[in-house]
Amino acid sequence: LPLVPDWVEAAANSGLPAVPDWYLNLKSDARAHVEIDGKTIQVLAEQMPAEEAAAFWPRGLEIAPDYARYPRRAARVIPLLRLIPADRADSEPSRATWPGVT
Repeated sequence: LPLVPDWVEAAANSGLPAVPDWYLNLKSDARAHVEIDGKTIQVLAEQMPAEEAAAFWPRGLEIAPDYARYPRRAARVIPLLRLIPADRADSEPSRATWPGVT
């Protein structure tokens, strides 16, 4: 989901009870590469704080309305991760932390 100039990714795992493996990988090492419109971009992943994620969720549902069923199906909070372009992330302080994963 675009959040100019960042992107947001939902660790929904199709509503399964466990978070997706890629979320655990990013928790271990927040550096990643994403491909957008055929261009590879280095990013740094930060988990959005709960209040910010809750405020953003309705915006995400406008783009991907099928995600509305995932929190009920998963019976867990769906983490939202902000993907910040690495060239910008290096100059900004961290805005989020990684809470424990269940």
